[in-house]
Amino acid sequence: MRAWPPIVRSATLALLGIVAAVACFGTPSVLPSREDVFASATTGTPELRGSTMRLTRSDLAKTQATSTLDAIERSRPDFLRTSDRAAMVERNTLPSVYLDGHFVGGLDALNTVPLNVVREVVFMHPNEARERLGSRCECGGGVVAIRTR
Repeated sequence: MRAWPPIVRSATLALLGIVAAVACFGTPSVLPSREDVFASATTGTPELRGSTMRLTRSDLAKTQATSTLDAIERSRPDFLRTSDRAAMVERNTLPSVYLDGHFVGGLDALNTVPLNVVREVVFMHPNEARERLGSRCECGGGVVAIRTR
């Protein structure tokens, strides 16, 4: 039996890799509920356990800020910077803002969310955000997810 030429072997392996990636990381058919998105902050992946990636209503109140953006700037300014886990091509992409599981824009959208209705703020790195929000999420620089009352 003759061996396949190197170009055919390479193309076959590349195709198998693409098929495997699509099978493993395909777009979810159903978007997660907002409870699923925020549950990861306390019970999910190790990098989100604890309080370092989450701000509660009481954390925000301690800042004595007057806006949601100001409260986050005072307590977790790193939430407002590009995730250190962003892909190289997205290193200049700032985090996106999701309100109750829905994309609302960039960080300037935080100025439209009244601080008194915020229940919780969670920062998600890009891979975690894609896992929770779907592969088409606007999350190249990470996500600041806001949960209201």
